[in-house]
Amino acid sequence: MSKISRALRGRVRVAVRTEEGFREREQVLARVDDLVLLYYSGFLSHRPRCAVALEAMLAPGNDLNRFDENRGASIQGIVVRVLPGGVESVNCHAQDFAHRDTHIELALSPTAVPTDRVIVEITPLWRQLMAARGIDWSTPSLNVNLVGRKVEVTGWLMFDREHVTGSRNTSPGNPQNWRATAWEVHPITEIRVLP
Repeated sequence: MSKISRALRGRVRVAVRTEEGFREREQVLARVDDLVLLYYSGFLSHRPRCAVALEAMLAPGNDLNRFDENRGASIQGIVVRVLPGGVESVNCHAQDFAHRDTHIELALSPTAVPTDRVIVEITPLWRQLMAARGIDWSTPSLNVNLVGRKVEVTGWLMFDREHVTGSRNTSPGNPQNWRATAWEVHPITEIRVLP
């Protein structure tokens, strides 16, 4: 047993995220992995109910404070593209695809230009959690099954500050912009294909 495992063993007070914010509860931990699973298990059993219109996320103008990162969200849109995420700080600059996010680009139209798209992301841990439930959220599988289809994604709102300068809403006129907004649904906790 590592020093970290021994230090975490026993009762701890944790903050559990809900759609209203955070609430505290006491939890018994046996391993470091328990802390990770505790953090994400709340997401598995709790579906955010805040509907955010894709149109609101795509609306032009500085959107730095448009939404609240403490809120869950469900948005609907057409999947334009699915691809491995870049090498980002959120994944410790992992180089291999298995430890990088999957980016799903949503838009109102299948032919939307990149600056009219919202990025939603599946994390490596969520891929693993879904695989344990028999659901394939690998990037190649999602690419084959989702591109061109209308979906509803549910998860948590996140303002990805790493992409402020590449987003139309926070860096207007930048020829290097590749997305509409730095706001994302990240991580995605549920995907539903719609008729």
